[in-house]
Amino acid sequence: MKHEEIEVYLSGYIDGELTEQEMRRFDIHVETCTACNALVEDLRQVTARVCQLRISLSKEEWERMERHIEDGILCWLVRSSADKR
Repeated sequence: MKHEEIEVYLSGYIDGELTEQEMRRFDIHVETCTACNALVEDLRQVTARVCQLRISLSKEEWERMERHIEDGILCWLVRSSADKR
C-alpha cells in the first residue's frame, strides 16, 4: 500500500471494516512508515476517548465533526507527503 492510499483505508482500518487483504497491506505500510504509524495511534486514542464521552449530538453535528476530523487527516497526509519529497 502506498503512503497516499492510507487516507482511503484509515477509517475502515480503525473500525475493523477492511478485508483481510486490505488489512495486511495496511499493516505492512504502517509497520514501515513512522508517520502513518503515529497517525494510526493518534486516531485510535481519539476514537477511544470519543467513545468514552457521553455526548448527545444530532446526526448533522456528528457528520460535521467527522468532516473536520477527515479534513485534518487529509491536511496531515498532504503535509507528510510534501515533507518526504
